[in-house]
Amino acid sequence: MKTSRFRLVAAVLCSALLALAYVLLSTPNRVQAAAPKRPIQLSTPEPGSFTSRYSQAAQALRENDLQAARQILAEVARKHSDEAVRARLVEGL
Repeated sequence: MKTSRFRLVAAVLCSALLALAYVLLSTPNRVQAAAPKRPIQLSTPEPGSFTSRYSQAAQALRENDLQAARQILAEVARKHSDEAVRARLVEGL
C-alpha cells in the first residue's frame, strides 16, 4: 500500500513538472495583445438618415434636457409621419 501511494504521488509530481515545463517553454518571452493598426472612427449619421433623426434627442437626454428631447421627438413625429408612432413611444420613455 505504501509503495503504490508513493508511486501515485511521484507520477502526479512528474506530470505537474512536465506540464509546467511545457507551458514555460511554449510561451513566447514578450507576449502582448496586438494593437489596432489605426484607431476606430465612428461614422456620423447622414442628415436625413434614420439615426440622425433621433441622435439630437439622445444627446439632449444625455445632457438631462428632457424638454428639448421632447421637442425634438415631437418634431420628428411631425416631419416623418412614418416615424410618428416610434417617436411618440421614445418620447414616452
